[in-house]
Amino acid sequence: QTRYREQLKAISINTHPFDAHSNAKTAEVLSEQLNNSLHELRSIAKDCSISDGKKRLNYFENHIPDMVRLIALWWQWVESDLKRQSCSAELIIWLKIRLLPMLYWKQQIKKSRANQSLRDYYKNLYAQAEKNLRNDPLTDKYLSDRWTSWAKDFVMKFQRSTSQIEGHNAILSERNHCLRGMSALHIKTDVVLNNHWIKRDDGKTATERLFTFKPPDLLQWLDDNMPELALPRKRRKNLKEFSPLLSTALAA
Repeated sequence: QTRYREQLKAISINTHPFDAHSNAKTAEVLSEQLNNSLHELRSIAKDCSISDGKKRLNYFENHIPDMVRLIALWWQWVESDLKRQSCSAELIIWLKIRLLPMLYWKQQIKKSRANQSLRDYYKNLYAQAEKNLRNDPLTDKYLSDRWTSWAKDFVMKFQRSTSQIEGHNAILSERNHCLRGMSALHIKTDVVLNNHWIKRDDGKTATERLFTFKPPDLLQWLDDNMPELALPRKRRKNLKEFSPLLSTALAA
């Protein structure tokens, strides 16, 4: 159990774009680390005669290339954006080895609230990264709101898991289940309300955010286009013939 938990923790702390010294991690290094953990897990299963009936280790092995590509893609994204902004080589190095790791480990502390050991591990990495940033002579030269905002944005873009997508799909699945009994007209109305009426805190609807133009006011549109409301249903005259019978029946 100790060996097993150690490997689970190793997999968790290795799947980051930085190593334990806050240096940029390459795809080759991550691939070697994950395959070493996989080999150790298979060895544990063999030593303890554990049958992997659901092929979970095979599932993990098949996803190692995707996990490795995620790291490489993120770093490619960072470097491409810095090149687009025509940053100097000195600034690029400072951002990659000083500002990005400090903000990244700070973000990981917030994400590891449920695991105290991982939380302490990330706290130590954050403290060391913050110290390196503070002691770097280039910090006074380059540290600004612009680059801090840029680094925070890229840190938030790195997602190690699919939890957000899975949560989104779960909500869609639940909504689909709830909408099964709704008519086509009701669903169409719901779509209009979500796209053209509901607003976020910034006061913009989904249509404004996507197409950059303000849709017409729904209430004004309804006032201009809604026809006259139907009159209430008239009572049938033949009901009067049975009114004495109804009164007698109720009295009885």
